[in-house]
Amino acid sequence: MPTPDLPSVVLHASGNSHHSHQVIAGYIALARNRELDLRITWSRRDPALPSNAWLLAEVDGLRIGYDLDDGDILDPVVVDAFADDVDVLFRRSRPITPNDTYRTGAEHRALGLNYHATSRHPYFWNAAFRSNVGPRRFGALAVAEWSRSARLRVGDQQSDNGQILFQTRLWEPETRTTGLTAKERWRADDRNAINLERIELIRALKAEFGDRFQGGLSPTDHALAVAPELVLPASRSNPATFLRASRAARVCITTRGLWNSNGWKLAEYLAQGCAVVCERPTHEAPGLREGHEYLGFSSVDEALDAVHRLDADTAGRSRLRTEARRYFDGYVEPSALVRRSLRVAASGQDSGPAVGTEVVA
Repeated sequence: MPTPDLPSVVLHASGNSHHSHQVIAGYIALARNRELDLRITWSRRDPALPSNAWLLAEVDGLRIGYDLDDGDILDPVVVDAFADDVDVLFRRSRPITPNDTYRTGAEHRALGLNYHATSRHPYFWNAAFRSNVGPRRFGALAVAEWSRSARLRVGDQQSDNGQILFQTRLWEPETRTTGLTAKERWRADDRNAINLERIELIRALKAEFGDRFQGGLSPTDHALAVAPELVLPASRSNPATFLRASRAARVCITTRGLWNSNGWKLAEYLAQGCAVVCERPTHEAPGLREGHEYLGFSSVDEALDAVHRLDADTAGRSRLRTEARRYFDGYVEPSALVRRSLRVAASGQDSGPAVGTEVVA
């Protein structure tokens, strides 16, 4: 039964896209913190949602949409129709420089960085079962993700082993040579460009920092085919090992994701209070400021220069680490992300961070 005086929320989800987990986990945390009453509806494919990476929240008559895709990847007619039917649409990947793919207006707002977190709420288990994900496999994933989120919020001091970390993956190339749409061709070319950029940056970092560089490519068939000398052993490329390495590194580096999205690693680094060197975002992240939470680059030479500056500046690294964790707590932590979106949707104004609560079991 709804609780009097608490906002009543119905959250509509479909499928089981990892892109949506952060927002769902945030709503669950707010409900458990007695900030709202929550009911989640789920279907394998909800025709009211443009894709499984989208959500719709109905909050006391206010309709709030969440576009959690990497970029402008859907049919603009479908997206514009959805936008017309909501009061506000929060977008994970809202371009800093507007493009002509989706119509934009006052109802379009930037959401923030993606950070994968779940909870032990039945939604994550039930959605997994209904999506035909093996219960043992997804059960282990759900607990592991929740535990990771909890560990990252302990707030213990980060060590500094003097290492420069850039660990990443290559995207599998498009195998078709004919019959591609213009968007599919752009995506294929973009994946190839990202792969080449990452290989070039790793080679430059290895040459510049020698044994102090820690990182390389995840061991995939494509990586082994095009840059075998940069491939990490499987024991060094699993999530737990990566998190330990990033927490101990002096400087952590990240690059853009698919469709020029802000990569998920950026939020992982901020969560741990790392000193971050980041390829300059092309999508909005409210409150994120170059020189405060990260140092930016747009070329390999700029990346090397930024790493050198941080490497030599102990006070600067400490300042970035403090600001990074403060930003995560106010803008990225799941309940903070959702709380801020509710505040902006209700008032039309963004008055800054909305410090979150632990995503409790």
